[in-house]
Amino acid sequence: GEVLMTSRWFNAAAVASGDSLFLGKLLRKSWVANAELVYQSIVAPATAAEGPQVAKADMPALLYGSSERQITLMNGKTLHDQNLRGQGMVIAVLDAGFYMADTLSAFDSLRTNGQILGYRDFVDPGGNLFIQSSHGMSVLSLMGGNVPGELVGTAPGASYWLLRSEDVSSEWRIEEVNWLAAAEFADSVGADIINSSLGYSLFDDPSEDHSYADMDGKSTLVSRAAQMASNKGILVVNSAGNSGNSAWKYIIAPADAKGVLAVGAVDTNGMIATFSSYGPTWDHRIKPNTLAVGLGAEIFLSSNRTGPGFGTSFASPLIAGMAACLWQKFPLVTSEEIKTAIEQSSNLYDRPDDQYGYGIPDFMVAENIVSGIYNERAPGGGSGLVYPNPCTDHIYIRVPGTVTGSVQVSIFDLSGRLSFEAVLEVPPTGTVMIQGLDRLQSGYYLVDVRINGSGSRYKLLKL
Repeated sequence: GEVLMTSRWFNAAAVASGDSLFLGKLLRKSWVANAELVYQSIVAPATAAEGPQVAKADMPALLYGSSERQITLMNGKTLHDQNLRGQGMVIAVLDAGFYMADTLSAFDSLRTNGQILGYRDFVDPGGNLFIQSSHGMSVLSLMGGNVPGELVGTAPGASYWLLRSEDVSSEWRIEEVNWLAAAEFADSVGADIINSSLGYSLFDDPSEDHSYADMDGKSTLVSRAAQMASNKGILVVNSAGNSGNSAWKYIIAPADAKGVLAVGAVDTNGMIATFSSYGPTWDHRIKPNTLAVGLGAEIFLSSNRTGPGFGTSFASPLIAGMAACLWQKFPLVTSEEIKTAIEQSSNLYDRPDDQYGYGIPDFMVAENIVSGIYNERAPGGGSGLVYPNPCTDHIYIRVPGTVTGSVQVSIFDLSGRLSFEAVLEVPPTGTVMIQGLDRLQSGYYLVDVRINGSGSRYKLLKL
C-alpha cells in the first residue's frame, strides 16, 4: 500500500491500496493494533451544497459597515478600540477550500502585509486550494477580512495558515484523517488557534455513520485529534453544526471534544438559529460552549462583495478572531484559560441549556476575567515561563526546580525561520538568561524550550 500520511500524535498511518483484502491482511499483522476503512473509491461521489446565501440588503453605513452588529453583540469592539486586532497571533483555518482568497479584495491587506503565512492541501496534496470551495474563503473573511465601510473581521491583524482538509464532493471518514494531519501541521508551525468550521456525523456509506453515543469527545478520530491539539495548548474553535432542526439534532464531531470551544449560531438580535445544533454531549457536558452570529452574518462572497451567510460555520470564526485579540493582550495565559474566560463571560453562564449552551460572550467581561489571572502570573512566576514579554535585548527562562543539566532554546519567526539557537546549562537558580536578542527585528517570535527531550513553545514579542 501507499502511505498517505503518518500521525505522530496517534502512532498511526493512512494507507491506500487497490487490494480489496488489504484491510484484513493488516489486521493479521502482530504490530497493527487496529485498522479501519476510511474511504472507498467505488462509491460515487455525492454533490454537496454549501448552504443558502442571499443578496446583501441595504444597511446604513457604519464604522464596520454591515459587520458591526455581529461584533458589537459580543462587545468585541472593546478589544479593537485598544488596537488589539490579533497582531502576532497565528490562526490555522481548517476548511474545504479558499476560492479566490489569493485575489479577492477583502484580503488585500492580509496579502500586502504578509499575514497569510502559507497554505497546504491535505485532500489533494500539491493541489490548488484557491480554486476549491468558497466556504473557507468566507470563513476567513470573518476573521481576516477588511473591506472598509462594509466588512471588518474580528482579527484583521492576525496571521493565517490556510489548510484544506474537507472534500465537499463526498463524505468519508478519510476527512477525519485529513483533519488530524492538518491539525498536526498547525501544531508544527506554531498555530495559537485552530478554527474549524467542519463537522462529522453522517457519511456516504451509512455503515460509517457516527451515533449520538459517539458524541462523547473521545469516540471519533477527529474529536480525539481536536482534544490532542487542545492538550498541546492550541485553542480549538469549532462550529457546533447545523442539525438543530433535523432528525439528528445534536452537535457533531469534533465539537463534542472537551477541549473544543463549540460555537452555535444566533441572529444579530441574539435569538437562536433554529438550525444550530443542540447539546449536551452524550456524557452530559454543556454544548455548545458559546454563541455568535451565524444567522445573517456579514461575510465576503466569491462575487467580490459582501452579503449575509447562514450557518454555525460563520459563528465559529467570529469567536476565534475575538479570542485571538484577547489572547494577544495576555500572552502568559493558557488556551484553556482563554476558553474558560469566554464561557464565563457568556450571558447564560449561570443557567446554561441544551440549545444556547452558556450563551453569548461579552469580551469586555472576558478581558476582566483574564486580567485577574494574568496579573497574578506576570512577570514570570511559575515554571517554564519566558519573561520579560515583551522584551528588548534579553529574556529569562524559568525552568522547574528539579531540572538539572542543559536546556535547548530555539527562537523562530512566525514564518518558521530559525532566528536563534543555543544549548545552555541550567544554573542553581533555575533561571536561564538569553542575551543578544537586540539583533532580532521587532515583531513576534516563537520560543521553543526543550528540557530533557520534552518541549514547550511560547509566544514572544520583541520590541
